[in-house]
Parts: sequence; structure tokens; C-alpha cells
Amino acid sequence: KAAKTEITSYTSGDAKWYFYPVPVTAGQQYEFLDYYVSDISSYVTVQVNMSDGTNKYIDIAVAEPSETWHGLYGTFVAPQGAVSAAVFHMIKGVGYLIVDDYSLKEVVPDPDNIVYNGSLETQNYNGTKPDGWNTNRYGSNTAVFSYKSGYGINGSKGAKVEVTDYVSGDAKWYSPEINVSGGEEYLFSDYYMSSASSNTTIQFRMSDGTFSYIGLMNYVPSSKWKKAESSFIVPEGAAAMILFHTIKGNGYLITDNYSVKKLPSGKFSEGMVTFNFDDGFYSIYENALPILDAAGIKSSQYLVSGFFTDSFYVNPEETMNMFNAGHEIGSHTINHVRLTDLSEEEMRNEIFTSKAEIEAVGVPAVKTFVYPFGAFNDDVRQAVIDAGYIGARSVFAGYNTKNSDKFSLKDQHVESDVTVEQIKSYIDRAVADRTWLILELHATDYTGDKYSNTPETLQAVVDYLIQNNVKVVTTEEGIALMGQ
Repeated sequence: KAAKTEITSYTSGDAKWYFYPVPVTAGQQYEFLDYYVSDISSYVTVQVNMSDGTNKYIDIAVAEPSETWHGLYGTFVAPQGAVSAAVFHMIKGVGYLIVDDYSLKEVVPDPDNIVYNGSLETQNYNGTKPDGWNTNRYGSNTAVFSYKSGYGINGSKGAKVEVTDYVSGDAKWYSPEINVSGGEEYLFSDYYMSSASSNTTIQFRMSDGTFSYIGLMNYVPSSKWKKAESSFIVPEGAAAMILFHTIKGNGYLITDNYSVKKLPSGKFSEGMVTFNFDDGFYSIYENALPILDAAGIKSSQYLVSGFFTDSFYVNPEETMNMFNAGHEIGSHTINHVRLTDLSEEEMRNEIFTSKAEIEAVGVPAVKTFVYPFGAFNDDVRQAVIDAGYIGARSVFAGYNTKNSDKFSLKDQHVESDVTVEQIKSYIDRAVADRTWLILELHATDYTGDKYSNTPETLQAVVDYLIQNNVKVVTTEEGIALMGQ
């Protein structure tokens, strides 16, 4: 059963069904939900009955016409002196409104969520923005920001940004600043719908006034509400952070229900280091492996299976020599392509088939994966899981704990301009914080190429690890320790 209101002739006023007033508590926030079908716009207003016998009225939502059942959500705070309240869902013109499934209940804030107004339900003084939230656009694009009921989950308030004429930059709603301390671990989440790819990022304001950024995850478009979720570690020296869910292309992004919750410590029993060598360059086999083998250190080698016939890279025999010496062999796709640029079929083929081709040369099980160019999103991540890998590494800079996403492991880039002293500082930080440091390396030679290091650099790092008795693990071993 449902209730219908229909106006056939209109000059002024309104028409509605409404329930008998129910008791409310002054200062308490309430959320209202109903479902409706209508052929004209409708309005939701709360009538609050005061202790002095007067009434106050609070407008909480405006609903667009809907030919199918649509949820309408709104919130209000009972003012001082409030005794009871009734909610009116009404029309003010010729047309009809059908309503059903009314609900009014107290809002119980999540005490663990440290995001102010993360639900986006509390609006600012003129109703144009969620209280405390703001907008930002940079680069060459046109962005239109909007905020109203009906955008969010179940018809609640949500924040929308729509981009046109995109050339560069991004656009986003962003949260109020949240005070933090270095070393703390948090779990971020929100819900989104979008017609374009989007990504989540944390901006940190450092104690010296500079800014630092951590990329969390990239997301494919979704016509239905989808949860974005990632853990992160606050860098040392950070004083506060702001949450970004950004769009970098033509289309729209709607977000709602932001949450950041502090996680229990994910520290390991001791700090540890992993050597990741990407691409399978022959120079690694020729120059890096002897240094590692002499020190008894096992690395993780990420091979591109389509390069086996290229003399610049290791071949199947050399692959098995590395494996038999105790080094982990992982996958880096067939052709070293940006997986986010491919069709779903092509993307999954690169992930699944590279694993099979490396195993076909004799490696019993390829268990871990590295995203070429660090290009991945939630669909690529899921394909890696579906292919049977136990974890994957990104190129997001940082350290890992037991709370980290096994399929978005962070690393530190060791390129030709990174000094031995910088690498030592990465190691010292991992040891001090009892985190897991993955060192991302490529060729080992004297070319001076950006993605290369000299054998002397590698030797100095190995010597430092040995001298300081630092634990060294493969990626597979590190992932196993995350579950202990």
C-alpha cells in the first residue's frame, strides 16, 4: 500500500500526507527517509512542535520528478525547545506524488570516524556546500560543482563535480583538515558513482609548511554506488591531512559517506627489506645476481614473458638459474603495457597469460605481480586476484605494514639519481618503524639511464644491510608475514 496526492488545479499552497507528530529530543540529529514516485518536483519540510505551543519549520530536501520509486533522504537537528515533529513530503503544483516506507530515526555518529561531516548531510549556512567542505579545480578544464539531496546514497545529500573541456589537471570536493601524527595508520573509505575514471589521494600538510601526497587507488567508472577503500601510513613530520577523490577527464563524479578510521598497529616484529628488480634485464642477471648471491640475499625478479627471446633480457634458461638460486620469479605482464589503456579482455590476457608463460619455462608457481608503469585501477587489481596471484606491487611511494593492501604494495624508487645515503635512510626508517620496505630497481649497469644503478650502488646497499643485520625477504615472504 502507498499514499497518493494529486493536484488538478493549482493557484497556491501545497498538498500532502503526513504522520502524527512523534517525540524528539532537542539538539539531537535525525534522518528521514521515504520512497516516492512523482511527475513534478516535491518538497520535504519538518514541522517541529515547540514547548511553548508554537511551530518551527525546517526545509530539508527538494526532490526531482521520478517515474520509478526513488529514495529521498534528509537530516535535521531538533532545535532547543522542541517536543515533537512531523515530516511533510508535499507538492506545490498540478501533478501527483505517491509516497511509501517513511522512516525517521536518530543519527548515531560513528565515534571512530574522524572526518568532520563525512556523511555530507550537514550543509553550510546557505546550503551550497557540505559544512566544512570545499571545492578545487586546477589545470585546463571546466568544472561545475553541485550539492543537494538526491545525489547521495538512498537519496541523501551528495557532492557532485562534472568536468567538460578537459585538457589537464583535475577537479574535486575536499574535506576539512584532519590533525594527524607521523606513523599513524588509517583506513580511508567513501562511496562514489562516476562516468569517468577517478582516484583517491591524501594531501599532508607537513610541520615545516610544505605539502606531501600519497596516492591510494585508481577507480574505473561506475553507474552504481561503489565503495572506495584504502589504508595508508601518515608520513613522519605530517601535521594534518585532507582527503581528495578526484576526476581527471570529462564526465561526472558523485561522492558520499567519507570515513577515516585509525587502525591498530600493523608493525612487524622487525623492519625488513625486499629487492624488486623489474623487467628482467640481462644486466641484472650479469651484474646484480652475483652480488646478491655472494651475500646470501634473495630478490624478487619481475619478468616480461614476451621478452624471453630478446637478448637484452633474461631467457628461460637464465630465468631458471635465478629461480634455482632461490630468487623469486614474478610476473610483469607479456608486453609491458599500461593495463589501464587496454580492453578488459586484453588486460586480463596480459595478467593471466604472462603467469602461465613464465610457469611454462619451469617456475612451479608465479605468485606475485608488478603493474607496468604502476598503471592499475580497481578492475586491474581484481583481475590480478582472479588470476591466482597472492599480491601485487604498485609504484606508489611508501612503506608497508600488516594493514597494507597486498595488491597495492608500496615501494621506494631506486633510480640513477638516488644516492646510497638516501637508500640507507629508507632502510633506517623501515627498521625504526618496523615496516616493510620494497626497493624498486631496474637495470644494473653503467649506462647512467634513469632506470639503472651501478653494481657499486647495489654492493653498498647490500653491505649496509649485512652490517646492520637487517632482515631481507622476497615479496612472497613479506606477504606471508603480513598474515602473522
